[in-house]
Amino acid sequence: MFNHHHSFWRLPGGSGLLGIVLLCVATLAHARECLSFIYASGGRDYWANLQANVAKEGGRRGYFIYDRGSVDSEHLIDDAQIQLLNIAVARRCRAIILAPSATIENYNEILRFLPVPVVLIDRNPGLTSQYGSVTSDNAAIGRMAWAQLKKNNPAIRRILVFPNHGRVPSTEQRMESFTAAARKDGATLLYGPAVDQTIGQGRRTVTAYLGGKPPAFDAIFTPNESTTTATVLALRQLQQAGRYDFVGVDRNPVIVDAVRNGEMLATIVQDSEKMAGLAVDMADAAIKAPAGTGRNILLPPFVMDRAVLRNAR
Repeated sequence: MFNHHHSFWRLPGGSGLLGIVLLCVATLAHARECLSFIYASGGRDYWANLQANVAKEGGRRGYFIYDRGSVDSEHLIDDAQIQLLNIAVARRCRAIILAPSATIENYNEILRFLPVPVVLIDRNPGLTSQYGSVTSDNAAIGRMAWAQLKKNNPAIRRILVFPNHGRVPSTEQRMESFTAAARKDGATLLYGPAVDQTIGQGRRTVTAYLGGKPPAFDAIFTPNESTTTATVLALRQLQQAGRYDFVGVDRNPVIVDAVRNGEMLATIVQDSEKMAGLAVDMADAAIKAPAGTGRNILLPPFVMDRAVLRNAR
């Protein structure tokens, strides 16, 4: 049972009773109404950029944004997401913008009992939210990545893929659509080891694999910021940067530099500014009209290659 004073949720797998006793709620009111933004684990720069845009859009509408603070780690344990949901309610936030953890199986039950509207952002692993979701078109990301490789080399036949460690729905959707497009064109996919979300560990994994005796391949695809950054750094360490056609996903200074220098053909980028704006709009609408229903919005990604970077100067 959930109320404004006590909340307890049990995570699956016997991890035990979890919760925060919410006391003295009345003392936590703010001069401005509060929106909570709770992001997930994964690419540090991606979440920091999305966080900044949510804060900007929320502030423009007069809201105070409560979030985790600085994005200082690639990991966010499930317990923290549950605790942050509790804290958001304790702070009397009027709505929550949530990027759900991929591994919390009872999210639907949690969302059903939360006393405030929840807008899903970035990913929606089959959850039911009356107030909708704003996510990237992940199937389009995979198709666009393949199109970039095929455009550069129509004879491409063997592509090495480094999957993300863990089953994140958004990343898996990109992998599935990339695989379907490549196989439709007669290409073969080779799968390297799963790459950890922590960049240092991911770089070591990719370095060890490429530094050994991998099967011959023509090109590389990586499905998110963590895998892309780790692969760029590993190729540099092995002095193989620029040797292969390479398309990744997301952007940060390392990835942008690699595209600019010709170490990557391109990266497929999510529109975090538009995503944040739509999510805040949806949360604002849910606050003003609680009986209303939201929409599930898919945002198109875009290609960032050397030409795009040159034109952006």
